[in-house]
Amino acid sequence: MNYKITSEPPSSITSKIIPELITLAQEQKGLKPFKGVAFAIRDHKNEILAGTTAVIYYGCMFIELLWVDPHHRKKGLASSLVKRLEQVAKDNNCNMITITTMDWEAKPLYEKLGYFVEFERHGYYQESIRYFLRKNLV
Repeated sequence: MNYKITSEPPSSITSKIIPELITLAQEQKGLKPFKGVAFAIRDHKNEILAGTTAVIYYGCMFIELLWVDPHHRKKGLASSLVKRLEQVAKDNNCNMITITTMDWEAKPLYEKLGYFVEFERHGYYQESIRYFLRKNLV
């Protein structure tokens, strides 16, 4: 059989892979499917000022993305979004929440909200460090 590697849009790959992984998890462990979560904060013009996406899987919420418009930072928007995600995680019986951030991003914010560094990864360009943070919910 001949094979070839093709370049694809990420969404076309995840639309195939995620259902397969969910099926495997259900067959092997009886685990529930992944659940995506997303929130936005909008202004009076309906423009997005801040947003976040997360996924719940196997008793954990992983915060994938968190962004605040530069003109609206330091106003509590990120904290509000993280707290909303934490409530959703609790409502879905998650044991923990995890997030990653680079050394030049929001590590102090997450620590202020009760997250702790589980480990850090070095080796990125310009000596950047990626932090893997966690907050236990139970």
